Amino acid sequence: NRISSFFGDELIMGSYISRLLPLFIAFFLIKKKNIYEKYLFFIILFFSGILIFLSAERVAFFFYLLTLILIIIFIKEYRKSILVSFFATLLFSTIMIATNPWMKDRMIDKFLNAITVTQNTEKYIFSPVHDTIYKTAFKMFLDKPIVGHGPKMFRVLNAEPEYYINVNSRHPHPHNFYIQLLAETGLIGFSFLLFFFLYVIYCFIKQFVAIISNQKRPFTDYQICLLIAMLITLWPFSPNGNFFNNWLSILYSLPMGFYLHSIFGRNKIFKINSIS
Repeated sequence: NRISSFFGDELIMGSYISRLLPLFIAFFLIKKKNIYEKYLFFIILFFSGILIFLSAERVAFFFYLLTLILIIIFIKEYRKSILVSFFATLLFSTIMIATNPWMKDRMIDKFLNAITVTQNTEKYIFSPVHDTIYKTAFKMFLDKPIVGHGPKMFRVLNAEPEYYINVNSRHPHPHNFYIQLLAETGLIGFSFLLFFFLYVIYCFIKQFVAIISNQKRPFTDYQICLLIAMLITLWPFSPNGNFFNNWLSILYSLPMGFYLHSIFGRNKIFKINSIS
């Protein structure tokens, strides 16, 4: 029932689109556009949301909505197109959920169960499976809190008696970047990821304060889109993939490279403040 397109057995189409969408919007904002390209922008936004929803990736769909909400808040240009895309996607999703029992179970019921699940009066994080994985990773962290056990070692050590809890411990990675780095790289590796997350939050706060106080904005619209792309990657409050996975490494390195170029590069097109 889940669409994967040319990714085949890997159900990651929604994640790809949601992570690349802020980068696409960033590039769209810095170029001169004709009327046809403006309509194309709306069409791409709308169909991106539909494809992400049809992929049935709950986290990816949340990232899509979060991207549009942040752009509506921080960027004036094309706000109407983005608002229309946002509500049109929600309408399509509502119709699909109302008419497709499987989609309702996947996108709504399982999500509600994940955040409220209890079993034998015991509460879990997301699900019993996720809860077990996180506890296994935390045991590894307590054993080597400073430097960890090494990248990609969770899959090797999760069956060891001192870390093993039950069959749910046997996963290739802990399904959360922050917990994975605590187990595999300790506080040293974890601190780098936490620093970047706090930096991105600081940038958004700084931009928001400038907007409400009607001062000059410290970041361009282009940079805000890149920061949104980084925020999606650094988001700590949801399950995600393997931090050392190749395709994920590429996707979360791309916006960071363009962001650093916008600060230190010589090409002035990336440094010009937008009309908003």
